[in-house]
Parts: sequence; C-alpha cells; structure tokens
Amino acid sequence: MGNHIILKVRDDFREMMERIIRQERSMAALTDEELHNRFTSHDPKGNQSERYDAIRAECLATARTIRDKCPVSRESSVALTKLDEVMFWANASIARAPD
Repeated sequence: MGNHIILKVRDDFREMMERIIRQERSMAALTDEELHNRFTSHDPKGNQSERYDAIRAECLATARTIRDKCPVSRESSVALTKLDEVMFWANASIARAPD
C-alpha cells in the first residue's frame, strides 16, 4: 500500500513538472506582436466601451450581492477578489481581441 502512494505522488509530480515545462515552452514561443498586445494599453474601439460598462455593471451587482448576502469572512473576501479577476480578464478579452 505504501509503495502505491509513493508511486502515485511520483507520477503526479512528474505530470506537474511536464505541464510546467510545456507552459515555459509556450511562453518562449510568444511573438513580439503577442507580447505587445498583452502589455500595452488599448484605446476603446467601436462598442468596446459599452461592453466594458456592461461587464463592470454586472460585476458590481454581483459584488453587492456577495457583500449583502455573505458573512464577512476570508471566503467572501476571496470571492470579491476573484470577481475582480473576472472583470479584469473579461475586459482584457475585449481589449486584446483582434480588430
């Protein structure tokens, strides 16, 4: 039984390391254009401002619901932090999308 656990941990570790190596290789494969798109600001085009506002409004409503319905706790704090991330990534997907 003990050897089975050790082998499972070893296999899980090996899988995790292979995943990290794949991620590092994919990062190295980023083009200058991809990096520029990720790390520069993007002026709103077309209806992007309206789409940003819609996402912000929904996230604000959800944040208020969390504040009003959940007890003050580490968990509710994490929920609000994750909601910040949701808003950021949703808006980033709009900003970074090709024209």
